[in-house]
Amino acid sequence: MAFTLLSKSNAIKYTMHRRDQKMKRVLTLVLAIVVLFQFNPLIAKASTAPELKAESAVLMEAKSGKVLYEKELHKQIYPASTTKILTAILVLENLDLDDTVTVGDEIKHIGLDSSASGLKIGETMSARDLMWALLLPSGNDAAYTAAVTVARKKSGDASMGIQESLSYFADMMNKKAAELGAKDTHFVNPDGYHDENHYTSAYDIALFSREAMKYDLFNEIVKTRVLETTAPDGEHRLWVNRNELVNQYGKYYYQFATGIKTGHTSYSGFCLAASASKSGMDLIAVVMKEPDEESRWLDTTALFEYGFNSFKEHTLFEKGQILGSVNVGKKYRKQVVSLDVSAETGYSDILLTDDISKIEMTMQWDPELLADTKNGEDEVKLLGPITQGQVVGKAIFTVDGKTITETNLISNATVMEKDIFDTFLAAMEQVYKVRYILVAIVAAILILVIVNKISSKKAKSKSSRW
Repeated sequence: MAFTLLSKSNAIKYTMHRRDQKMKRVLTLVLAIVVLFQFNPLIAKASTAPELKAESAVLMEAKSGKVLYEKELHKQIYPASTTKILTAILVLENLDLDDTVTVGDEIKHIGLDSSASGLKIGETMSARDLMWALLLPSGNDAAYTAAVTVARKKSGDASMGIQESLSYFADMMNKKAAELGAKDTHFVNPDGYHDENHYTSAYDIALFSREAMKYDLFNEIVKTRVLETTAPDGEHRLWVNRNELVNQYGKYYYQFATGIKTGHTSYSGFCLAASASKSGMDLIAVVMKEPDEESRWLDTTALFEYGFNSFKEHTLFEKGQILGSVNVGKKYRKQVVSLDVSAETGYSDILLTDDISKIEMTMQWDPELLADTKNGEDEVKLLGPITQGQVVGKAIFTVDGKTITETNLISNATVMEKDIFDTFLAAMEQVYKVRYILVAIVAAILILVIVNKISSKKAKSKSSRW
């Protein structure tokens, strides 16, 4: 092996050349990153609410149910297969996962152009496997089998007819929707196949999604990309999740996405209920009636980026936390003590990051405890006695004049207890009050006597003239 030695001057030139090349690569990388963040539609600017193509949409924080973004969130709209989220909830509530389910003639009733999982009449499976067939390939056949099975079990009528079972299940869906707080929903089938009387809203779908994500099996299914399985007759099945946000090899993959369900018909447009988790925050985004498939991925990602970049969970105060202090005195004495006051409750919320620094707290004191005297810095605000744990006022938290929350202020100690001297002074005050009352009564009596005498003299004077 041969080595070529460089002269000192050539070495300097070589080093400078290497340095220039390295600088060029660094600048190229920085420029590429800038371009990526400037033009990539999947990256949204922090604190800037996105403009969506969806006809209606909502972004919800999953734990609290707080709405972080809304666009026509209560507009009634056709849901397509996002309906299956509620169908899944009823399956999970009413069937044991190991229950045996038999596919029946109900699968003949699905629409001819329905999405299907390939179930066959007479096939048996567990309720767990039925959930996979329902959610992953969005099987309308699985939805119908789920509806009939749940209806017959819930009603106790194993021979209930197919149409009666479907109607029974639809009633269950609407009751459950109302129970979850939905106000815009009316369902007539378990799969979301178009019907003019089958509608919901972005907000209601978010409510259903929030509830469904509480179930471990649901979570597992909706974040799975592909499942290969075998039918009882040996047929190979490949069930694919149509949610591109969880497709790590796809163009629209979103690394924080965890589900949930797509939907599409010519009437509903492109719909998506999605979930994402990042840094301990769980978000649910719903977009309804998108004009095209790409828009639902881009809009949903923009919503998630807006939520994660613009909001954070913030604890304003904890239960028992000292929020301030107040001077307490006595009515008849000049003694003053400083009393710490604490929050009766705690409060945490999902807040706009930009608003956290603008939060202001004001304290309002119980009017019955307020003092009238003012002594500069030693101003007496409240009059004792005050006992430990007593409510002495409230703290109000605002941002730009809008109230976020408030809590009662609790005394941290017993101060200015009443003693014998206080009792004596109070009694003397009553004596003085009584004295003034007596003087007023005597004065009133004297005035009446004088007026009466004057009237009598006038009467005598008139009678003497006659």
